[in-house]
Amino acid sequence: MIDLFRDLAGVPVHALRSFVTQRLSDRFPDRSVAMTADPSFDAESWAHDAGVPLDSPSPSTIVRAVHDDGAELRIGHFGFTWDDRRFDVVALQVPLQYESAQWTWVVSPRFEDFERLFPHVVRFNREVHGEVLVFAAGCFSKDASLQRAISATSFDDLILPEPLLAGLRSDVKKFLASRELYRQAGAVWKRGVLLLGPPGNGKTHAIKALVNEAKLPCVYVKSFTGRYTDPADAIPKVFGRARQLAPCVVVLEDLDALIDDENRSFLLNELDGFAANEGLITIATSNHPERLDPSLLHRPSRFDRKYRFELPGADLRHRYLGRWARQLPGGVTDEVLARAVDQTDEFTFAYLKELTLSTQMQWASEGRARAVGDVLLEVLVGLKAEIVAVASLPPPPERPAPPRGFRFPFG
Repeated sequence: MIDLFRDLAGVPVHALRSFVTQRLSDRFPDRSVAMTADPSFDAESWAHDAGVPLDSPSPSTIVRAVHDDGAELRIGHFGFTWDDRRFDVVALQVPLQYESAQWTWVVSPRFEDFERLFPHVVRFNREVHGEVLVFAAGCFSKDASLQRAISATSFDDLILPEPLLAGLRSDVKKFLASRELYRQAGAVWKRGVLLLGPPGNGKTHAIKALVNEAKLPCVYVKSFTGRYTDPADAIPKVFGRARQLAPCVVVLEDLDALIDDENRSFLLNELDGFAANEGLITIATSNHPERLDPSLLHRPSRFDRKYRFELPGADLRHRYLGRWARQLPGGVTDEVLARAVDQTDEFTFAYLKELTLSTQMQWASEGRARAVGDVLLEVLVGLKAEIVAVASLPPPPERPAPPRGFRFPFG
């Protein structure tokens, strides 16, 4: 099948659809050839989940250099039998102006067979089945390992100030239970939650625990930018997909890094524009809230709940280190624990975790010859020096603007 397209690299982009269709029609004159540009028509994923065995798979790549960019076309073919009908699928990925599009051709006995297959495939791919829907570089992918990590995360493993912990959990639970109240009030049933504070203090863990408790589909955004990604398309694509899954959680980690002057207006429109975000919980984080535009930080209808994750105080550090110490053979003396708490006043939870992990590793490598408390205090000195060194570094340079795509020349 791929032999039909060995010369595909020489075909102008504007002629690709008709070229592939004609080649397939010539090869299969007695069969139906249908084409779809619906990105949800991923027949390979559907067949794998449905237990439909693939045959004659022959993935191939045809490279077409354009200027000095190195952009490429990717084409693959596979076949399968479903409902006693033979289907051959040809999938072509082609870079357009801002993103990589996928066009799919299906060769079947009759067009009616394709019409029966199409909704099964699209419905499966528009749902999530034990995965997180991840968006990056203009495309969606499903990540089952991330969903497993979320399912294994709970608030029981997170030490936070009680008002913060209770408020965060209660707010999301009450929101999920209040759909009818919103309807009676004529309000859109949506919520925006913004977690603020320096890195390493539990924001990501809290998001995973919230998503786990909510038991809702999750769309996780890694980036809105990329070589073939236009924010005018990427941001509406994310929220449009989330609306299909609603009720749904949309996660925007490091919002200050995701949003800039170029794409901010598109996000604002999706959060608080004409589209109804019924059933959407948008949870965002920011390590640097001072970099956020006031339109995101102070407009209640966009992020109407804000929670601050500050450096842990002495009480939280004592709880964290005490919980860890109780799990060790022999534990740590109260005196050593008090000294460790006193000397970690600038530690984030991430540094506290590194302190305990490094202590255990060094203690084990020494054959547990010394008291674990002595090792703890020794490791602590090294980490304090590291914190001071990091704090003295100059600020990082401004992020360069991501490269923007271009449309292949016709001809």
